[in-house]
Amino acid sequence: MGKKQVKASKPTAIKKARKGKVHQLSFISTDRGGLVPLGVLKSHEIKKGEDGKSKRIVESDKWYFEHDLIPLPFNAAGLLELMDNCSYFDACVRQIAIDVVGSGYDIVPREKDKENEAEKKELQAFMDETNTENESVEEVLKQAVIDFEAIGWLGIEASRGKDDKINGIFDIPAHTIRISDDSKGKDALMKRRYCQIRGDKKRWFKAFGVEGNISAIDGKELKSDTKSENVAHEMIFRREYYPLSDYYGRPNILSAIGAVRGLIGVRDFNLSFFDNYGVPAALVTLTGEWEEGSPRHIRDFIDTEIKGSDNAHKTLVIEIPETGTFTWIPLVTDMKEGSFSVYFKSLRDEVLAAYKMPPYRIGIAETGALGGSTAPESTKIYNQAVVKTLQKMVSDILNNDIVKDGLQIETYIVKFKEIDTRDLDALVKRWKELLGMAAITPGWIAEQIGLDTEDMPHAKEYYIANTYVPVLEAGTVTPETVKASEDELKKIVDEMIKKHKGVK
Repeated sequence: MGKKQVKASKPTAIKKARKGKVHQLSFISTDRGGLVPLGVLKSHEIKKGEDGKSKRIVESDKWYFEHDLIPLPFNAAGLLELMDNCSYFDACVRQIAIDVVGSGYDIVPREKDKENEAEKKELQAFMDETNTENESVEEVLKQAVIDFEAIGWLGIEASRGKDDKINGIFDIPAHTIRISDDSKGKDALMKRRYCQIRGDKKRWFKAFGVEGNISAIDGKELKSDTKSENVAHEMIFRREYYPLSDYYGRPNILSAIGAVRGLIGVRDFNLSFFDNYGVPAALVTLTGEWEEGSPRHIRDFIDTEIKGSDNAHKTLVIEIPETGTFTWIPLVTDMKEGSFSVYFKSLRDEVLAAYKMPPYRIGIAETGALGGSTAPESTKIYNQAVVKTLQKMVSDILNNDIVKDGLQIETYIVKFKEIDTRDLDALVKRWKELLGMAAITPGWIAEQIGLDTEDMPHAKEYYIANTYVPVLEAGTVTPETVKASEDELKKIVDEMIKKHKGVK
């Protein structure tokens, strides 16, 4: 890049620099005290069309106003983008959904000893396949819980057949739901309506259980003889309480958004090492007479031709003019792998704390300073504060709205199984000792961990620790030997009494 032109990928006219000429550098001073190249700002400016109007896509507030829809209190779709880029955020949300509705369920009578076999079969069939997409109720509710934990509210669509019974339920992505303003409605039907918006497509729903029909196209009230395809389905809506909104909720992660962004930032910073393939940020100094444009060509060559894993081990060769010098000063000379380890862990813990998630439940193995673990205690807190609370909400939706009101089944309810918060390793050690003392049976232990003991041999027998055989078969001790020993002892005692009397 001296007096001779260096061959570049794209030919560029290079003019010879004149002595004493100062090249103009275009930078903008920011309010954070830094300098940003003007070209960077230009690349992010809003382009205007020939008509002078912005090309940005702006959501029309007018349409919302005309249909009495309440705007979202925050960017819900942005939360999903963060979840896609933060494994801990995503893992917490999905693990909660699994713990709430993914551990199985039992269909039990509402009242003891009251059974109805036909209703039980109908309910079981609905639980197994609840919509035209062949999804089970568990799958639909799992999707709804993911929405609730990631966004702060959930919406479940319910369709009915000619018999007025529910014949299908579907999850509606929470970030697409908008709520109507209930202050202007004349009656219950028009007071609470919902609109799902995806791009330029819109679909209206009415609140679950409200009498009357509204249009699925424009949300307006319909007459009773309207065609069924234009009638809006019902929506079951639940939200997490949010003081800043009377309509929408908020997710637990909202208070830890900074930590999520920090985790993404640490990831991107570490990835930049591979993008640069070990080429550190550097200060390049050119002194003397160089051809005009040389600094820019050197910078572009380093940024495009050397950095990146595809350009590994390439060599930069520069022809220095007779009166010039080239100096390379690395700004980062030692980038250790654990530079962000403490910061990273604190950010991760903040995300887990937002959901009260024990680390081991999402695959993080942690031990205390002395090798101990707080897993049992943290799991109990997580179970009480998160899982049971959500199970109660989901059970209310399923058993009261869907099963009782929708399917008109009043004999049974669906009871979700709770997660096992016990420390099984500690319990096994205790049970083993009790089993060896003939205090409990193998069948009792099997029942504690949910195993069927019907076909288990020796399930009701007691054992001793030295040989682990039934007590009556241990060693030579049998009822007959015990009886013989008692008889022999009685004879010995009688002989001793006789001798004692004879001596007197």
